[in-house]
Amino acid sequence: MQGYAYYHADSEFKAIKTMAERAFIDNLYVAHEIMPLDDTALRKMLRDLRPADTVFVASIAALSDLPSEVLDIVAKITAAGATIVSAEHGGPINPLDLRRYLTPFLGLEDAAKKIDATLQAERQKHRQEIEAYGRQVQERLVTVLMKRGIDMAAILSGKDEICPKTPTNPSRARDLKAKRLALGITQEQAGLLVPDKAVGKSTISAFENDGTGPRIDDYELWLNFEASRRKVAEQSKPKPEAPDALPLTTQDVLAAKITGIEPQGVQING
Repeated sequence: MQGYAYYHADSEFKAIKTMAERAFIDNLYVAHEIMPLDDTALRKMLRDLRPADTVFVASIAALSDLPSEVLDIVAKITAAGATIVSAEHGGPINPLDLRRYLTPFLGLEDAAKKIDATLQAERQKHRQEIEAYGRQVQERLVTVLMKRGIDMAAILSGKDEICPKTPTNPSRARDLKAKRLALGITQEQAGLLVPDKAVGKSTISAFENDGTGPRIDDYELWLNFEASRRKVAEQSKPKPEAPDALPLTTQDVLAAKITGIEPQGVQING
């Protein structure tokens, strides 16, 4: 994969260089020939920009993965009096058109940040619960061993050590199972929520038992996304209107006056 990354970066550089030659630009400053533009080189390039300079990129996506950062970088290039040209689009980029195109994606970016913050908070809570549980188990274990007269110092300094089992996260396992059951889907259906590559039933079962494993973060992310999608869809549904009251008969009116109980939703004026 590393070889392909170098090949891809080299191909992008050649495309940029060819476009610069077609624009009759002789003085070509190369920020980085092999690897994609890093933050340090990008900041230096933005500082050194002069009016009438032209910035060539393989594609707009090469600037950043986040729409807000792309708009910010393009705005700085434009404010410096320079022009940005994309080899993928074959010409200069209009900042206004770019903003109109990327603005709808800013909401998704904010939603992704909120989901990430929620995941970080949940992981922090899980770590705290595991640490507290571990301390309780340790204290109980030490107390029991000391009551039985076992020398803890001799145990801790033993030469024949056993490799510990991979630590589990029971709190996260419970949360994952609760989230799936709240959606009312099976483990197979939950695995299909992950778009790039579906997660198998056995893997999800391990997630819900151990609370750890490869791709568990992606799985939890898409569980949260599906829950949010359903919540938004439910809130956007039109509320049903209350049914009109049925007309009262003479017997209904007489019965209401005798008993003093008015029919629901109807007031009788005597």
